[in-house]
Amino acid sequence: MKLALATLPPEPPGPPRGVFLFLHGILGSGTNWRGFAKRLLAGRPGLEAWLVDLRMHGRSQGFPPPHTVEACARDLVALAASEGKTVTHVLGHSFGGKVAMAFALARPEPLERVFVIDSHHGIPKM
Repeated sequence: MKLALATLPPEPPGPPRGVFLFLHGILGSGTNWRGFAKRLLAGRPGLEAWLVDLRMHGRSQGFPPPHTVEACARDLVALAASEGKTVTHVLGHSFGGKVAMAFALARPEPLERVFVIDSHHGIPKM
């Protein structure tokens, strides 16, 4: 299964620098971050935004259990691989913050930036 996502192209256009991943809270969906993502990426040429619906949220339905933070992180690793793009930045709010931390740990290469908003500071175990 593949996660649903909306993409925002780089503004202004420039050489590709990577993907900035935005992760919603437990009651949200990816498009909750559209306005914020547009403002944050303005003036940062080459960064594309991905507004992802995490498993069992929004349009990302029907994923098999277990529905854990770790499973969400694995979904994101698989999404990046299937799209053939490199995620360089991630921002997660609340539940999305926990997923962002797990995603950072699940990747073979480090991220440039990880932003965690309104989420416990503990790092999830992998």
